[in-house]
Amino acid sequence: MGSGVVTEIRNMVSFAELAAGDRLVIETARSTYTFAMSDPSQRLGSLGGGNLPDTQSAFAIGAVSGEHAFWKGGVRVGDRAVFLSPNLRAHDTSSRLVTSQVVRISIEWREPHAA
Repeated sequence: MGSGVVTEIRNMVSFAELAAGDRLVIETARSTYTFAMSDPSQRLGSLGGGNLPDTQSAFAIGAVSGEHAFWKGGVRVGDRAVFLSPNLRAHDTSSRLVTSQVVRISIEWREPHAA
């Protein structure tokens, strides 16, 4: 059987579900972000889109919903996704990226995935 990408639209995704090579497409009202998982154990991958000038290494941290609720397990429609990325301008620091409210989540599975 050929290896192709299978796309699934979800209301929620847990980072624990993702394997190396899987890709999240997170759409907000204003932007689209892509996060390609490279190291699931560390939640490390490549983040691009939105107002980022280039794709960069990032950690998937979790999601914020409402004023104070934080979920570190993944992201849901209605949340704001949170990523942490090395700040290239200042040594030994990191930048946090928080999206606006997520309106759609797609997962591009690298391998066939049982739903």
